[in-house]
Amino acid sequence: MQMKQSAIYRPVLLAMSLLIHHSSVANTNTEHIHSKPTPIETTQALPNLNVTGYSLVNLSSNTLLAQYNADEKMPPASLTKLMTLFIVYDYLDKGLIRSDEPVYISRKAWRSEGSRMFVEPDSEVNVGQLIRGVSIVSGNDASVALAEHISGTEEKFVELMNQKAKALGLNNTHFANSTGLPHKDHFSSPQDMNMIGTELIKQHPQVLTHTKEKTMTYNKITQDNRNKLLWKDASIFGLKTGHTKEAGYCLVAAAERDNQIMIATLFGARSEQQRDAVMTKLFNHAQHRFKNITIKQDNKIPELRVWYGDQSYLQPKLKAPIQLSIPNNQQGMIRTRYQTISTIKAPIKADQVIGEYTVYINDVATIKTPLVAGKSVSKQPLWLQPFEWITFQANQIMKILS
Repeated sequence: MQMKQSAIYRPVLLAMSLLIHHSSVANTNTEHIHSKPTPIETTQALPNLNVTGYSLVNLSSNTLLAQYNADEKMPPASLTKLMTLFIVYDYLDKGLIRSDEPVYISRKAWRSEGSRMFVEPDSEVNVGQLIRGVSIVSGNDASVALAEHISGTEEKFVELMNQKAKALGLNNTHFANSTGLPHKDHFSSPQDMNMIGTELIKQHPQVLTHTKEKTMTYNKITQDNRNKLLWKDASIFGLKTGHTKEAGYCLVAAAERDNQIMIATLFGARSEQQRDAVMTKLFNHAQHRFKNITIKQDNKIPELRVWYGDQSYLQPKLKAPIQLSIPNNQQGMIRTRYQTISTIKAPIKADQVIGEYTVYINDVATIKTPLVAGKSVSKQPLWLQPFEWITFQANQIMKILS
């Protein structure tokens, strides 16, 4: 039993570590200059995968590794339920609903078409069970029941879904229901759906406790998780499958390989078997065709002159380590550059920003992070400052002459 629990909770710990990493990056103003994951130009083209579109991202380095039709609008089928879960977990975290809270099952929820959890009409099922029903067996009945419980009607709940999509900056996504059943105004894109999955993992890592589960029993009916890769690939721990005639076979999957967390979305496979094979190819591409590089905080930057301090020099460092995923044949195409404020004068506090560090890939500025003081430097005694002033002025004159 302990081994089973460890297998289930390992993905949650990985996601929490990812959340901590990204939070530290955000707090220290390390930024990928591109608002979306950093695209890496590579000549290592993937073979023809025969799907409508896909997007592959290394979450640990926030690097876009491969894509095809990633911004095209497509029917997402039950991948939609990732946004449904997003709203539900938002409400749980805010204390607006509880996991053990009973939910009334309406006739509309009970009559839902497609995949079902098999809830009974006019019964009560708690929020936690319905979350499992959405996450494991893709229950349309469970999705509608949760939507009605939170917003009164599914239509009102869909407004929350579209508001969240807008807040996440998703320009190619619009929802018309909570389930993903076909509708002319219901669409997303591989890149947008990848972003939904990414943010769901980062903000609500507890979702992985259920997307990893292989079976669910409710109302004396046992069903398997729709994601068959859970049986085939131990590195995979979610997230959501989808299928309609219009959408084809779709999947958002997350995996951990070589201590790197990756997420991929694909739309429009022709069968469940092809969908699984393509997803495996995408993760193999990420694992074997890219080198993951960490630029450490103490990256051997020369000491900097400090004026009017009790110490004349300080060692700068990066505010936070930088992680990169680089194609194997392009590792020599990385260069770095740093800039500091023109004159550094004491007092200086440890971790005070004194410049900027930039990483270039193929001569494109890709990542920036603050350069900070590695230690504090106090102001020198007052009686020494006239001598320092003379030295400082001489230094400025030399700069002008040179």
